[in-house]
Amino acid sequence: MLYNSDEQKIVALVRDLLDASQLQIVFPKIEIINNAPSSALADFVIVNLEEFSDLIGEVRRLVPHAFIVGYGPHGETEEAKKAAQTGADRVLPRSRFFRDPLSALARAT
Repeated sequence: MLYNSDEQKIVALVRDLLDASQLQIVFPKIEIINNAPSSALADFVIVNLEEFSDLIGEVRRLVPHAFIVGYGPHGETEEAKKAAQTGADRVLPRSRFFRDPLSALARAT
């Protein structure tokens, strides 16, 4: 399933202004937040693991049906494993995520 901007909601846990602006270019309706989403209405949650890796489990609990994508530095393999174990559906190195953020949200069907 692919992301459809007219029907699906994306939130991003991101503080980095450059990351946030890049996401807003690709996903104009994205909601940038600085804490775990309070609504279970999100279809996709993007998480900057450098800033919010500790919230992955809480995001999974609060938004159980969302497709959670985490991104972080290349060398942080332990952080990536932890994110996957605590609820991220996909974890990518930062450069790979930003190369094609739209395909990072593609769910396997």
